[in-house]
Amino acid sequence: MRKPRSRSFRSSLVLNLLGIVMLFALASSVLGWLVLRQTLRQASQAVMAEVVEAKADTHAEYYDSVEKIFVLTEFWVRHRWNGAWDTYEFDKIFAPSLLAFADASALYLAREQGDLYVLGRTPGGWVSWTLRPVAFGERALVRTWTDRDPAPEESWQPIGFDVGAQPWFAGAIGRLEAVGVDAPLRARGFEAEPRANPTTGLPGRVLSFATRTELGDAFVFGFEQSLARLTERLQDLQVLDGGVVAVVRPAAEREDGLVFLGVPADPGLDHPAAARAFILRPPRQLGGPIADFVEQVAAGRPLEPGPAIRFESRGEPWWGMAKELRQRVFDLPSGPPSWVVAAVPEADLVRRLPRLWPFLLAATAVLALIAAARAIRLSRTYSAPIDALVEQSRRLQRLDFSRPTEVRTEITEIGILAGTLESARRSLGAYASISEEVRIADAILRASLPAALPRPEGFEIEASWQPAEETGGEMFDVVAPDGPPDSARTALMLLVPEGFGVEAAVLSAQLRAVFRAAVRARAELDEIVRALDTCLARDLRDAMRVDGWFGLLEPDSGRLVHLAPGFTGNVLHRRADAATLGRADSNQPPLGRAREGRPSETLLEPGDVLIVASHGIVDAMSTARERFGTERLATILRGRPDRSAAEIVQAIEAALTAFVADRRQARDRTLLVVRRMPVPVGAREAATAIEPAKAGAS
Repeated sequence: MRKPRSRSFRSSLVLNLLGIVMLFALASSVLGWLVLRQTLRQASQAVMAEVVEAKADTHAEYYDSVEKIFVLTEFWVRHRWNGAWDTYEFDKIFAPSLLAFADASALYLAREQGDLYVLGRTPGGWVSWTLRPVAFGERALVRTWTDRDPAPEESWQPIGFDVGAQPWFAGAIGRLEAVGVDAPLRARGFEAEPRANPTTGLPGRVLSFATRTELGDAFVFGFEQSLARLTERLQDLQVLDGGVVAVVRPAAEREDGLVFLGVPADPGLDHPAAARAFILRPPRQLGGPIADFVEQVAAGRPLEPGPAIRFESRGEPWWGMAKELRQRVFDLPSGPPSWVVAAVPEADLVRRLPRLWPFLLAATAVLALIAAARAIRLSRTYSAPIDALVEQSRRLQRLDFSRPTEVRTEITEIGILAGTLESARRSLGAYASISEEVRIADAILRASLPAALPRPEGFEIEASWQPAEETGGEMFDVVAPDGPPDSARTALMLLVPEGFGVEAAVLSAQLRAVFRAAVRARAELDEIVRALDTCLARDLRDAMRVDGWFGLLEPDSGRLVHLAPGFTGNVLHRRADAATLGRADSNQPPLGRAREGRPSETLLEPGDVLIVASHGIVDAMSTARERFGTERLATILRGRPDRSAAEIVQAIEAALTAFVADRRQARDRTLLVVRRMPVPVGAREAATAIEPAKAGAS
């Protein structure tokens, strides 16, 4: 086998870079044109897709806004309507709703008795129709006014339609009867097929809902979107130079499929009336690129969403795209969806490309010369700093962190690499120091924890301590001082320092010593906490913040006196029947601060369980960044009332281990569990038998 010839780094770099430059110069002229042409086309298609998405978002926002109007209207109907069908009041109440939405053209308010109020916005102003068959007969009160002249003109006109036959009315009443008035508002919504407004004759699409008043009258409220206004907006959109946009919808009553909801821009539709004439008519009657796109894509099938496709229209290539318009609100019955369709001529996509190729060739030549010169310069400046980096890497392999990384270079990447190597050197050195500090802190805390927990007669006391990777200094203690049995009280403590490391561990050990001394001196709980306050405020003036929970337990009576200065963890008390679960939070400042108030008292009945958990437990995070929380502790407590204290600790530790998985925890996790043993069944029966005997003897 032939041995490869060795080269210096500099010569190898020069040869390889020059070879790359040559290949780049040969291939860039051929590939550049194709890549640029395809890139520009994709970018133009992205613009077209953005127009389609924007229209889809506007459509969804309209439905979101209508839902808010429906909520307000239902509140008014149920709680503010006084029973009078007052046209003047309706004009004042509902006109602002139409003003708030540019695409809204009319609203309807009807009762199942036949009363109807219609408020419409026309190009010249406002018009309202009031129909009351019982009061007015076969005529309607018509009021017209403008914003400039709010004084209305009133007239009577014959009724040309029946409110009960209107699709928006019948559909909403049907939904109300199907789901009931107590169903959510969105379940009572109904969208009618687009059609002409019965009063103005302008095409629109009505969204309605039905409700009932306190008297049981059925009300229907409808909100109409102007398809003429939708057409105006579509004709104002510009996609590149010659693109068009339209909104279409399958028509159930037509065999030829889709009809226009919004008509695209077309040279033959200079007047708005001409454009309105094609609304709700099939695209083939207008012709043009939208009709050709729909014909080619649909071909007798429903439209489907997808990427832009190429098609022919008027003898020229075009690109088209369709997007389904889905409502984000209302549980409307499934029906044919509306579609927004955009089309652009291919000439718009490639028109600028022929003017760019001379610049592309010139840029390629300049880049080739620059790359060649840069290759020679890089070969002269790379080798020295790389050699220095290699030497520093060897020192790090030998665990020599004493010498800093010193590399002088003009190359940004090598400078970054040198900075990274220097950061690694510092981090490794610091990590060695921190690891030693964490080890010492862990040793201090483990030596300070009680070797065994005193367990008063009739009680189980268990504890758990799991340090974080950077030991936080949390500590627990349980002390039962020597003395007569009738005066023996068991003291409990849980400390939560704010810091971590050796400082926090030493502070916790000092406070534990003060706590034990005060307990053995038979001090009361507030005296014990006051001694800890004094130690922090006077003897350890610059100490960090320390929170804690302290308790004195009287085993004979089950009375527990406790204080929780600054404690932000959780204290849960489960009664023996497991149906009642109490929770206590701190409302006092941390240790070392002035405090007011007296300790709290809790009576532990037979079978009761008390849990004191540090915030490292309730704030433990899973890999999905979810807190463990108090509810999971409560679930474990409620699970099995007959669990011993040791079993409760094991269940909580197992739940925590499964919950956090491999996620690194930033805080210690400390837990105290106190359980009063339940009275055995035989003892309860004996006690029950003794009571009558005592009563007879007395």
